[in-house]
Amino acid sequence: MTLNFALVGCGRIVKKHIDALLNIPKARLVAVCDIVPEKAEKAGKTAGVPWYTSYDEMLTAHPETDVVNILTPSGLHPKHTIDIVKKYKKHIVCEKPMALKLSDACAPFHCEAEPLQPAGSDSEKKTRKRRFREACDGNSARQMVPEAGIL
Repeated sequence: MTLNFALVGCGRIVKKHIDALLNIPKARLVAVCDIVPEKAEKAGKTAGVPWYTSYDEMLTAHPETDVVNILTPSGLHPKHTIDIVKKYKKHIVCEKPMALKLSDACAPFHCEAEPLQPAGSDSEKKTRKRRFREACDGNSARQMVPEAGIL
């Protein structure tokens, strides 16, 4: 099964995502977008895919998209993630950091769309999801990864 990807944001990191997706046999890049037309056009031409200046327009034109990579400025990651999950029910790959504040990082996990599912066994998923929700609710990063000991 081939997964269809679309990129939101065509800044400095976009070339790494394009190169990676073009070199993964079961991945296909279908479109890119950026609010700066020149950046979107350059990335689209580099990848040989259509380019857009609106992710709404892009995702409407490409309903076959399975995964959306969020490559926008860090402060916009939660907004774009929530909007795309709610409107289009797409899987998300989000560049780091996921957000600038813990409360913003928690927001996508509390949106009204289907809950996001972390990778791993069912037991691992439940444990990570529980820890993350507890950390979000308690607003404590240390609770999120207690074994790290450095937060």
